[in-house]
Amino acid sequence: MSSFLLLTGERYTLTKSLWTKTFRRWAETHEFADPADTYVFRDLFREAEHQAARVAGCEAEIARVVGADPELSERVARLMCLPRVGRVTAFSLVCEVYDFSRFRSGAAFANWMGLTPSEHSTGKRRSRGGITKRGNSELRRLLVEASSAYSASAAPARVDASGVGEAVAEKARSCCARLRRRRLALKARGVQANKAKVAIARELAEWVYHIMVM
Repeated sequence: MSSFLLLTGERYTLTKSLWTKTFRRWAETHEFADPADTYVFRDLFREAEHQAARVAGCEAEIARVVGADPELSERVARLMCLPRVGRVTAFSLVCEVYDFSRFRSGAAFANWMGLTPSEHSTGKRRSRGGITKRGNSELRRLLVEASSAYSASAAPARVDASGVGEAVAEKARSCCARLRRRRLALKARGVQANKAKVAIARELAEWVYHIMVM
């Protein structure tokens, strides 16, 4: 919809951001100079609303499934202690991995996630490249997104310790403090932002492992 507005030269100026209630009312009633443009724009709007409803329905079903299973609820709650790890991300990790203890270490889990650097060796020379990107690409994307909670510009992360023991909560607090220091150090070294996010995601994967095997 944003691209379509740029394409047609229309400007929305009522609010600073899209997808507010004001924008939705505007999108439902705005008339373009060409009636065909009005039709296309409203069709895009209806489809966006439809997809948003599908996402909301899926999230509600995940909440129902988690709430109906005490063991699953406890495992999901452990991961939700970590900032930016919401119910969907935690549910995805628990369901896709399930038995975290099958990995011998946090580093092995991060490697399984494809978050460790690739290595190229020739004789005595050894060089590292980008991450391997093997394993589950969706879980990798979720952890990279979650790593933005520890960006240098982000507010200090808060731990949601509801529904878990104090030991798990303390581990989550240690994770937050460590990853924030790590992100600040990477910024001080001038590491590019996207590379820093991936580096934080790799270490976050190790903390996820330790929290789940406690």
